[in-house]
Amino acid sequence: MDIFQPSAMDAGGDSGIISLIESLSMLRTLVVPEATVLSERELCTHAAHTCIGHRDLECCALYLQRDPALECLAHVRRDLEHPGSPSAGLAALAARACATRMIQGGSDETHASLLAAPLTGSTRVHGVLVVGHPTSGRYSCWHERLLQLVCDVLVQMLEHGRLVRGQRDTIAARTRALNHCDASLDAERRRRSAAESALARESQLRDHLARRDPLTGLLNRAAFESELARLLAQPAATGGGRALLHIDIDRFRVINDAAGQAAGDQLIRLLAGLLREHFAAATLLGRLGNDEFAILVEGAGAERVEHLAESLCDAVDDFQFSFRGYRFVISLSVGVAEYHDGDSGEQLLRKAYSACLSTQEVGGGNIHLYREHDGKLKRRSHEAQALSQLVRALEEDRLELFSQPIVANARAPQAAAEPINYEILLRLKGEDGDLIPPGQFLPIAERYGLSVKLDRWVVRSVLQTLAEHAERFDRFGYVTINLSGHSLGSRGFLDYVIEQLRHFATAPGKICFEVTETVAISDLQAARRFIAGLKSLGCCFALDDFGSGYASYLYLRDLEVDFLKIDGEFVQGIATDSANLALIRSINDIGKILGKRTIAEHVENDATLALLEEIGIDLMQGYFIGRPEPLRNILEPSRSH
Repeated sequence: MDIFQPSAMDAGGDSGIISLIESLSMLRTLVVPEATVLSERELCTHAAHTCIGHRDLECCALYLQRDPALECLAHVRRDLEHPGSPSAGLAALAARACATRMIQGGSDETHASLLAAPLTGSTRVHGVLVVGHPTSGRYSCWHERLLQLVCDVLVQMLEHGRLVRGQRDTIAARTRALNHCDASLDAERRRRSAAESALARESQLRDHLARRDPLTGLLNRAAFESELARLLAQPAATGGGRALLHIDIDRFRVINDAAGQAAGDQLIRLLAGLLREHFAAATLLGRLGNDEFAILVEGAGAERVEHLAESLCDAVDDFQFSFRGYRFVISLSVGVAEYHDGDSGEQLLRKAYSACLSTQEVGGGNIHLYREHDGKLKRRSHEAQALSQLVRALEEDRLELFSQPIVANARAPQAAAEPINYEILLRLKGEDGDLIPPGQFLPIAERYGLSVKLDRWVVRSVLQTLAEHAERFDRFGYVTINLSGHSLGSRGFLDYVIEQLRHFATAPGKICFEVTETVAISDLQAARRFIAGLKSLGCCFALDDFGSGYASYLYLRDLEVDFLKIDGEFVQGIATDSANLALIRSINDIGKILGKRTIAEHVENDATLALLEEIGIDLMQGYFIGRPEPLRNILEPSRSH
């Protein structure tokens, strides 16, 4: 894993090259020669002092696992010669990282930025490395990857050093046994007693684990069904009603297929934690199957449980799951069934499962309450109406192509000779004739599987319109067409685009396809295959929203794109935001080194335009350059008057 990619997202604003040199120096100093034998405390002290030599690591604490708790063996700070014991905040963060086996972020009264990474060995977690800095927001994904590499080095040294010390301890133990025979006999008796106690605890643990899901620690299906039947056979412990939720992760198989089973396991653990948090007062909480969970809530009616489910879905909607370079948008399907007198556990589970299937049938990402006469939730009703409107619009051809100009940097030597380029945008005409912006229908298309159909319509309509106005189109530079993530991996979509290019005899060099950075990274293999297939014909590609992902530079060499379209969030306000200005300079410099042209979108005023021109951005787009208007107005100038 190559984590040392230049990144201008460093919270300190320092050069990526300086950070790279410091990181390499730290790792080189960290490695102890093989012949050196250090105690665990000596090794931890050496590692902690080495870490604070890096400018972003102002403090460092190293904890090692001492069952049943963590013990701090080293704590150093750059600003204090004798810092004393670490704060309770550091200890709590370390415990959380050890328990979850994942990097955790946090803060305490001294350090506004903290990162804790587990020292994960081949069979267990040896301890936790915690680093901190007084500046808020100091750490990024780049620092997490660096910390993982440091932890890997420490684990290797700990496991090797433990073998050497084990041999030394064995010799010492045998010497003590010869000198203190009576003490050894007493110790043996104590060990036998401890072993008997351990066997009893192990028996209890086996009984416990037989009822628990090993991945999440929740009740497994058999235990959940047994407990549910037992509870329903007796009056509720608290007043009020009972309700059962059946929860399913939408498109879970896609995550396993794309990123592997380890990614799916990590998501299951994270979701189990969210369920514990949002349903802390639940009577029963269990994992029924691969991506299925069930929750029994007592003392609350269906409406209250529905509200809790809404809160959970909102939290999941805001959560973007990342795993080894892949990013996924997660959604849940939730079915809620209210208990009525006489319902068995099996009947209640079946009702909740049926309600869950109802929301999955319309694409998931929703909540369905089981009732005889179903009153749809407001969110589901709104989405269903929007979906229906979108389907009708496709059937009635109520989609319209818009375009927005992309112009060359006026300070570039050949700017006057470069023709205007255009990005193709999509609008939907409502039944009343009003235009509906893409933000209100494109997410619905993505969620309910219509995005590929929309992309096919756009590709064909754009190429057909340009062919009908070939003479005018010849004066353009190129047009860009946005593609969704579903289309890149859709069976037959690449062949469809090639067929349309040939059918309308379109010059491939005048067509540029835009894919977002997030989409390209989420299925890198599909993106590479799609890009290669069309670039072989002469088409161009632009990487849209560049800089918005956690690993923008990491994947840049893997994608044969021609343009980097800088995320508009960075462009807006650069006249007053030095950090965004530095970031845009960095992206432009990297683009030039790799032979890629840069495009800045969301150019809203002359001050922003002047700064972008001074930086050397190749192309500009935004309301200050030109507002979107129907494509036919550009191809038929008389229509715009």
